[in-house]
Amino acid sequence: MPPILSQTSSEANIFPEYSIVPVLLAFLWSSVGIFAVYTQNHGNSTFSTTGIKHFFVFSSIKFQIKFRKCVKQYKSSLLTFFLIFASGFIISFFETPNDFTIPQKTIFEWIVFFLITCVFACTEEILYRYYLPKTFKYFSIGIFHNKNIAARKFFIAVGEILSILLFALAHRYLGIFAVFHAFISGALLRWNIKKTDTVVSVCLIHCFYNCLIFALYIFFN
Repeated sequence: MPPILSQTSSEANIFPEYSIVPVLLAFLWSSVGIFAVYTQNHGNSTFSTTGIKHFFVFSSIKFQIKFRKCVKQYKSSLLTFFLIFASGFIISFFETPNDFTIPQKTIFEWIVFFLITCVFACTEEILYRYYLPKTFKYFSIGIFHNKNIAARKFFIAVGEILSILLFALAHRYLGIFAVFHAFISGALLRWNIKKTDTVVSVCLIHCFYNCLIFALYIFFN
């Protein structure tokens, strides 16, 4: 789980070093998340040979369909990325500059580092942009059903805001400005996933943004 309750500390001034435990947990969570995303409405949840074959066939077809939607809505994705980058650039003028300690790494270690960065980004997108909003939505529908449509819409909206807020608080250890920027980014990414109707787009945006930011830190330092 992200460090929502962690305190702001000197860790914010250290270039991230991923240990094996969170890396394995991230890979596990991403695998479980992707499995659930691409097997929904399939109806075959067994782990038999037939079930696994159906899963790969079904998930690959569904991924292709979602990826095509992502490509068709590329303008929305480009706009989302630009606004996230622009908001981060503006906010950076108000925060105290951090002198990151960039470790010495081999080329292979840097490749692994950026791959892990992408995995963590996808993990966050599955959690904050897919499962939490959907969970709050189904929770609200289950409570109010057709009795009170206004209240149901209200609690669905509260769930959307709460998902974005939790994503913002997950960046609390980086400081208040990082929380503010994460809130803006979370809202933009949620808008994008509703626009493109696929988690693929927000995963690509988040991965590219994180990698670009780290690459800029490395380049300018």
